[in-house]
Amino acid sequence: WPIHQILLIIRGQETDNVGVDWAVRLAQPSQANVTVLAVVPHMPATYDHVTRKQYGLAQWLATDTALGRQTRRIAQHLVNWDTRGTLRFRQGPAETQIQREVLEGNYDLIVIAADPSSWWSRRLSGELVTPLLRWVDQPVLVAKPTISQGRRR
Repeated sequence: WPIHQILLIIRGQETDNVGVDWAVRLAQPSQANVTVLAVVPHMPATYDHVTRKQYGLAQWLATDTALGRQTRRIAQHLVNWDTRGTLRFRQGPAETQIQREVLEGNYDLIVIAADPSSWWSRRLSGELVTPLLRWVDQPVLVAKPTISQGRRR
């Protein structure tokens, strides 16, 4: 089963790094293409003003923001491992962004970092894994950092 197309879903969290590591590791043997879908985390309605300021497209692409630095790190990681990649952005709720990308793409594998373990973190950043697993037909790798990775970062 050679993997040709991998969808890597990132959401601007440090836990995305474990998903990036797995996507690159799995893309290497068959020289698969990795499409990185950068989604904006859903925030409760009371946080809408924060969402626009902290998680817009400009922040993903800016050089002086955490999201911009993460985007550059991921791109550099793909380049360092000689992995072909594409960075995609979509508009709308995070779950809708993912559904559109999966339905339009021809992915052999979807890689996503595990949702935050605490209820409060999931509430703030949105839960993506469980909704994805309810409807997706492709294999999904849910990457969870080990305890030592969590301490290191």
